Amino acid sequence: MRRLTALVGLLFAAECVLYSAVTPLLPRYAATYDLSKAGAGLLAASYSVGFILGAPLGGWAAAWHLRRTLLCGIGLFAAAAVAFGAASSIDVLDGTRLIQGIAGGVIWSAALAWLITAVAPRERGGAIGTAFGAATTGTVLGPVLGTVAVAGAGDWVFAAFGVLSATLALPILRIGERSDAGALLRGASASRLRPALAAGALVAVVGATLGALGVLVPLRLADHGASGLEVGVTFVGAALVAALAARLVGAAVNRRGPSLPLRACLLVCALCLAAIAAPSAGLLLAALTIIAIAAGAGGCIGPCVTRAAEATERAGGSLAAAAAVVNTSFACGEIAGASGVPALAGRLTEAAPLGALALLALIAAALAGGTLRARPGTR
Repeated sequence: MRRLTALVGLLFAAECVLYSAVTPLLPRYAATYDLSKAGAGLLAASYSVGFILGAPLGGWAAAWHLRRTLLCGIGLFAAAAVAFGAASSIDVLDGTRLIQGIAGGVIWSAALAWLITAVAPRERGGAIGTAFGAATTGTVLGPVLGTVAVAGAGDWVFAAFGVLSATLALPILRIGERSDAGALLRGASASRLRPALAAGALVAVVGATLGALGVLVPLRLADHGASGLEVGVTFVGAALVAALAARLVGAAVNRRGPSLPLRACLLVCALCLAAIAAPSAGLLLAALTIIAIAAGAGGCIGPCVTRAAEATERAGGSLAAAAAVVNTSFACGEIAGASGVPALAGRLTEAAPLGALALLALIAAALAGGTLRARPGTR
């Protein structure tokens, strides 16, 4: 199943590249189309809104036609990338970003569902860690693509990216599915999603943490005198460390099961959030941010998905629906963290919402084993 794991990792990476590519382009679009901060925010948020719509749609469709759903998601994703590069108005840009998000949500739910049904339970942790590590790497490469588009012809850059993304559909036609994949994806009962909902709650906390750090930390670092380059280096470093952490934690999950690594990473994330909430020097703040993002993005999500898949499968639930729940929960948490936490910080202090997130992470660490516990006789 190494080919499938590599393919899913490439799909996740491509989605994350397109998601994060818009960051360097925002100033250019703001100047070209005379956008207010609200208008620029709408362009940035359109993708996430689309993802929230696409993830459950992809999970539902994948339960019945997994391969077709993934192929349709890739086709829509590639076409939207080309259309985004050729757009000549802000309305078209907003619309194509929304469609990109829908396609990204479909790809994540369908590809994750395929991965967790195809890989043996004892190897899921490593496979998921590898795929999620590739996704994190994609978030680093996205701004590079956006920077190239700013420096050169953006329409050709995104057209080339769209064509390359479309080629990922070719290996999908050659990889076989398990004979019982349909039963696993649909489950004996699609309503038996308690393990997935519990996992979704934990993943939402991680998403809120990452969303909040992505907004608050750059402002804090700037207050300490950090340049834009130094802020960028901090987050690039965090993404690279998170990619490595995802693979290491995935290997640990294969050996020891998901509960212990998940609890440890949630605890590290909580401690770093509490430290970030307190006044700290710029260098210490950057180091804590790298550790928190690595523990959150690299360490928590993979074990959580692994345990949710195991428990959902034993309960006779739908693995496709479970994948959709986890993906949608992360996106909702990230949006809430990126918008709600800074708003609270503006009215109160940064320490209050960050401290609340630290407390939530501690509670999640305490409950992680119980809420996602497997039945007796399982690891």
